[in-house]
Amino acid sequence: MSEGGIRRRASYSSNIKSFLPSEIASHLPSATSSALDYLDLHGTVDAVWSAGERLQRCFFDVENRVKIFVESNPTSISKDLLKMLTDLRTMDIEKLRLPSVQSQIEYITVKLKSVMASSPDQVVLDKWDEIRRLVEEEFQDKAQLFDSVVEHSFDSAKKSIERALIRAQNGAKLIKFNELPDAWKNNEHILTGYRFIPIDNKRDLFLSAFKWHNETINVQTHLWAAVGVTMLLLYHVVAPHPVWIAEDSTWSDKLVMVSFLLASLKCLIFSSLWHIHAGCADKKYFEHYACVDYVGISSLITASITGVTFYGLYCDNITRNTLLTFIISNAFVGSYLPFTDSFNKKESRGFRIGFFVYMAICGLAPILAMVSYHGLDNTLTFLAPIIPSLLFYVVGLIIYAFQIPECFAPGRFDFAFASHNAWHIAVAAAIFLHYKAIVSMYESRYLFAC
Repeated sequence: MSEGGIRRRASYSSNIKSFLPSEIASHLPSATSSALDYLDLHGTVDAVWSAGERLQRCFFDVENRVKIFVESNPTSISKDLLKMLTDLRTMDIEKLRLPSVQSQIEYITVKLKSVMASSPDQVVLDKWDEIRRLVEEEFQDKAQLFDSVVEHSFDSAKKSIERALIRAQNGAKLIKFNELPDAWKNNEHILTGYRFIPIDNKRDLFLSAFKWHNETINVQTHLWAAVGVTMLLLYHVVAPHPVWIAEDSTWSDKLVMVSFLLASLKCLIFSSLWHIHAGCADKKYFEHYACVDYVGISSLITASITGVTFYGLYCDNITRNTLLTFIISNAFVGSYLPFTDSFNKKESRGFRIGFFVYMAICGLAPILAMVSYHGLDNTLTFLAPIIPSLLFYVVGLIIYAFQIPECFAPGRFDFAFASHNAWHIAVAAAIFLHYKAIVSMYESRYLFAC
């Protein structure tokens, strides 16, 4: 293949998914390679690309000629025509959808003939005929081509799922990393211990939370932590906690404390649900519960920062409420992003980690406000109780991000002591330590912030 063809193939590889239905595109990139091989065998990649380049040149020529025409005939109809041409010309040629392009072409054809009825520009009309021919002929071929790619990709993905189910004996047996379909492969250093249970068998899927596999520790650590948080919630109401009976305690004080515990409980339960469904053979459920897990993480981060902000700026109502609005708005973004197409992809792992780190860094804004109002020394003393929880989060995140220790010895930490196990233990410990810190901040809120 020529150097130009290689460049085109590389660009096409990155954009091929835009032509495929989401349920098919989600199974790429495994299908991408074979699909592109299929395209090359038929010698179509360069041809389709060239058709797109010719089409853009024609659009550009017509647009320039119509600009000259509009200058001498500045009617609202001619200006409208020019705008439509510009919009069509600047559209990404690789993302053109045939039905919408054809309808726009036909609409502009009628407009063009109407505008030029009195003084036709034959060059424009000839160029426009060439555009119509390119769309009808070249892009019809393109549509048929991608129908073939869809069928090829779907068959490939479907067969990989069927093979995994056979190897897993419909969920009765654990399988290896290289036996999973590509969409289920998250950590190449964990080589064995994978469940692959049909969603129809929900009973076995949920009971697998109490069986030994490479997600057992991940599920159990957060299930038991959720039990602990539930007991803390009951303690607040039944005991009751001093925050409920103190004379200077407001409903806002109680709300902040309970909100943190509820957000922690939500995060832990959502995390457990995700790790249970990580062994589900249905991609829809597999991806949905991964998104649910991210929503829980967003809630926990927001509630953690909210508590520090609320008590640290207790008597500075305007600053406090402004920052709380900003912090809580991040939570809404964190609840939306996980359900977008790209967020949950394997290649987006760095972006996901970065987004949650960004949410945590937003906690610096209230800290800077505290320093400006109450001085560095007083602020550091007030914030000292959260240092243990922050250390657990930071160390756990580093271990998780770099997949330590399994990256040094793939296969040795498949069932225990893997990076995700360490991350779960760190999160559980950090939740209880942060709760303790919030109680301490509640007790010193007037002394520090007022």
